[in-house]
Amino acid sequence: MPDLELFDCNSFIGQVSVPRFYPQRVTASALRSEFDRIGVAGGLVTHVAAREYSPILGNDLLRDELSDDPGLTPCLTLLPTGTGELWAAENLLDELRQRGARAVRLFPSATIHRYPLDRRVIGDLLGVLETTRVPVLVDFDLGRRDEADWRALYDLAEAFPELPLVVVRPGGRSDRGLYPFLRNYPNTHIETGGYWVHHGLERISDTFGADRLVFGSGFPYWSLSGAAYHVATAGVSPEEKQLIGSGNLRRLLEGAHV
Repeated sequence: MPDLELFDCNSFIGQVSVPRFYPQRVTASALRSEFDRIGVAGGLVTHVAAREYSPILGNDLLRDELSDDPGLTPCLTLLPTGTGELWAAENLLDELRQRGARAVRLFPSATIHRYPLDRRVIGDLLGVLETTRVPVLVDFDLGRRDEADWRALYDLAEAFPELPLVVVRPGGRSDRGLYPFLRNYPNTHIETGGYWVHHGLERISDTFGADRLVFGSGFPYWSLSGAAYHVATAGVSPEEKQLIGSGNLRRLLEGAHV
């Protein structure tokens, strides 16, 4: 896809426990090879261990294993501060700076890290991130027929209106919850990966603007080539396609004051 720059908001390194699309362990060099094969310039990278096992270990492995490739940008996984497992809110920015991260991820669902996506649980961290406009990717580990916790997302977007939020894999049947979310909260976005809605990207672009869509694949959990094809063949203008492919994510990362 020589005329379209892609920058992936949702990629991983490490060994997936139940591989479907890529059976080998994904090293930083392997991720770069796959990006080059498909025509992806780079992306945000999380460690599989931070999702499947422990954010404490996974964030450290990400720091140790991620190469010096400037196109591979660390995306740290956070936990609520109440249990003292990970960084306190006052230490968060120092950790981001030391690790070269400009975005973070949350996995609040019962299938991953199991905590309420509620400002009383995670609000101290989100307050720091809102002040510095660090993008927050929220991943509910949704299947095709699953629904995001829209009430929690509405409440967080209301409480932290300047916080850039990206809903990862919003689901294929989510428009009745998604559209009010995008309409009422201008700093909210969705990943294109997992949004398998007929003409869905086109309708979002026409209704809310292409700047609300961020290219992402979920590789190696999901297909990198399929995600790229989804954006490359969308019926939007070349300018809108470029915003979706990389421009929107780059803008969000450049706006982070870390």
